[in-house]
Amino acid sequence: MRLLSLTLLLSMSMLGIQTNDKSVVPTQAPRITLNSDVVISDLSPSAFRTILNAAIDNRIPIGIIVDSTHRLCRRTMNGGRRRETLTQFVSDINLSIPGYKAQFDGAVLNVYPTDIEVPTESLLKLRIPEFRSGPDSHQGLGVNLWMFIRAMIAPGEGTAFVGASSTSRETVNAIETKNQRVDTILNAIIVKGSGGAWVLQSAMVKDLSPKTLRPYEVLGYSGEEQSLRNLSCE
Repeated sequence: MRLLSLTLLLSMSMLGIQTNDKSVVPTQAPRITLNSDVVISDLSPSAFRTILNAAIDNRIPIGIIVDSTHRLCRRTMNGGRRRETLTQFVSDINLSIPGYKAQFDGAVLNVYPTDIEVPTESLLKLRIPEFRSGPDSHQGLGVNLWMFIRAMIAPGEGTAFVGASSTSRETVNAIETKNQRVDTILNAIIVKGSGGAWVLQSAMVKDLSPKTLRPYEVLGYSGEEQSLRNLSCE
């Protein structure tokens, strides 16, 4: 009976029939603007942690590139719990970390080196002819994206896939893109549902080859928050 119920549920999902799973959230993250107030936590051990914690606490979709010299991990920002506008927070980041830039495009805050290393830039600019995935968690969509990337940088090799199994993670609606860059797709993933973040480690991208491991993590703010807070910067 349990197997029959599972089979019916899977069949309904594949056919697009609505179920009573209230974790499925078809909406995008709450809109935030440059005039929105941002609450900054107490002093963190690094600029990376300050920025990431602020994004989580205020539900700001964010993409962060950590360069191979780990400047974000070793620099600090002004401490003290405070409230300021997103415009001021972006300015704080730009003034605190030489060689880094923060930019808010109206939906996502991206924090990245002004001199992105060539392998990392090549990966982020890689265009995926067609990407389709979901519904899934933010993490699941990020892992699925890597399968499509692998299909381009290591064609014919196949990719081991381990799906996200935790029922506590927020499930967001499916995504489908055509001929979009990797960074564009990552940003599209993290505005879904309650929002989320992607963090890419440049040190893991030596080149685009079959030996390249997935250098980024994508996690949502609902159900994956603690994993996001636990991400290592180095």
